[in-house]
Amino acid sequence: MVGFVQIAVFLIGLGVICLGGYLGLLGLWKGQPRSIVADIGLRLVSTGYVISIFAGMADVAGMGSQPLPGVPYFGPWQAVGVLIGEIQIAIGFLMLVPYRSMLQGN
Repeated sequence: MVGFVQIAVFLIGLGVICLGGYLGLLGLWKGQPRSIVADIGLRLVSTGYVISIFAGMADVAGMGSQPLPGVPYFGPWQAVGVLIGEIQIAIGFLMLVPYRSMLQGN
């Protein structure tokens, strides 16, 4: 059984991964202005993280399968919600990659 502390720790870890991925991909732009697609990708990463937090903490917010007096439980619906958020984060990261400068060899 996965409890509140475990859910909080893996969501904080996901946030660290999102921040590190953003900073790493931002370094690939080498001071060039980001494209509109990259800006949309950043927003997708942020939105995916918010979706993952909300899905993971659904029991704490009172929207999950376990009522609040009970121990929060990371169930299958919450796992699907977090997975959807992670897929959106991955799509956002792919949109942040500067493909044009990589193809030109800069």
